[in-house]
Amino acid sequence: MRQRGVALISALLVVALATTAAVKLTTDLQLDLRRSANLITRDQAWEYLLGGEQFVMYLLRQAIENKKLYELLGQERSLPIDGGFITGQVSDLEARFNLNNLLTGQKGQTNDLAYDQLRTLLEQLSIKPGFADAIRDWVDADSTPFSAEGAEEGYYLGLEHPYRPANRPMESPSELVLVRGYTDIEEKKRPDLRNEITTLPPGSKINVNSASESILRALGFDAEAVATILDRRQQGGKGPYESLQQLQELKQIKQQELSTEGLDVTTHHFLLTASAQIGRSRLRLYSIIRRTQNGGFEVIARSLGTL
Repeated sequence: MRQRGVALISALLVVALATTAAVKLTTDLQLDLRRSANLITRDQAWEYLLGGEQFVMYLLRQAIENKKLYELLGQERSLPIDGGFITGQVSDLEARFNLNNLLTGQKGQTNDLAYDQLRTLLEQLSIKPGFADAIRDWVDADSTPFSAEGAEEGYYLGLEHPYRPANRPMESPSELVLVRGYTDIEEKKRPDLRNEITTLPPGSKINVNSASESILRALGFDAEAVATILDRRQQGGKGPYESLQQLQELKQIKQQELSTEGLDVTTHHFLLTASAQIGRSRLRLYSIIRRTQNGGFEVIARSLGTL
């Protein structure tokens, strides 16, 4: 009897171990299948997004040829795809303030006009204008703080987690989170700031045909001139300015003797914000598209998840 009992217990142990192993193998198999499916759908989403870039460049070319560019900008489009959908929106990066315009293009030298415009823009967004000093110190080549609100190596190396300032043009707007004073900006105001800035090569111009009211005010236009420019864009208006000469005919510009330096009526840099969802996989892509001299388009930068 005792031997039978030992045999029974041994048999139960073998069954328990076999069951545990089978469950483990089944679980691992399910996880591997799910992981493989996620990788496959993610790769599919990526390929769809790359295809979306090509489609958007085609749309931009058609819109410019038919003089309907501003009807395309800002419009979110959605297309069904196998197992999901893809959405995209094109915006004008030259409608935004280029933080790298704080540099003149000459080594290390800063642009006082752009600095004043940035301070005005920050005031328009209800952000302390002194933040412009810290941004200026972040991109300039020297190691001397511009003001008490600026910051160079002495400040950043003294932080709990130290790092050095870039002292070069910004690569991405997300770099702004490293600059002194950014964390002091209210959470609700940060999206407003991000929507008004960009980080293109120094020397880019601002397209008055798509610039926001805050940007136009930062450029020095008074309330009446801003209203005139914005009204022209509305349905039934004269449409976008086709030349700087047309812009210079504004009586407000003549009265204020405003310079059109740094302004333009065309755009060469666009931002595509696209997302693709297939099953449970979702991928978000930011693509900077540049218009070439021969009228074509090319993607010069891509970023996943954040710009």
